[in-house]
Amino acid sequence: MLERVARAIEHPRLSKCRSYYYKQLKEQDPDNPWISFYMARLEEASGHLQQAEKGYKNILRNTTHPKVIAQARQGIERLTQIEKEQRQLARERAAIEPGSQEIGILVIEPIASERREDLARKFAKIMNLDLYIARLQLPTRSWRLYRTGNMGDLRFYRNAFTEAEIPCFAFLSISLTKSKCIGCNIFKRLNPK
Repeated sequence: MLERVARAIEHPRLSKCRSYYYKQLKEQDPDNPWISFYMARLEEASGHLQQAEKGYKNILRNTTHPKVIAQARQGIERLTQIEKEQRQLARERAAIEPGSQEIGILVIEPIASERREDLARKFAKIMNLDLYIARLQLPTRSWRLYRTGNMGDLRFYRNAFTEAEIPCFAFLSISLTKSKCIGCNIFKRLNPK
């Protein structure tokens, strides 16, 4: 059974068989580490990368079989490589858009304290930061000017933050210089008569 599952994972023509094998593997012995591994591989082959990552991490936590652990680590490495490629592709797409070479500003809006822990985890993953540092960089009271740079990069980060439900906005720095400021002087009399 496991050999057929491995063949279905490797060959894209057998993608219809993956769901069938997934159901059959679920019904078999759930304590077998190889079945857990192949279920995670099926998730990865189907494009459900987050589910596959959970499966691989679950194997690392609960299994002592060295071959399965080595395979799960390779699976996690594959997933991180896929994620890096997707991020790079999204950055390249953002750099191609018109106006992406102009200088812009990215501002993060304040976050409620009860959501801060969850959003800090997402923020750390997007920016490749430590969780502690990410928590410190998320504002709670007022806006924070987070980054200046090319508008293409800032759009990429803005889209990633929006998907992660981190409130933010980006705008061109030229719009700051174009805004009109009206000066106003107020004089008070010290000794009213």
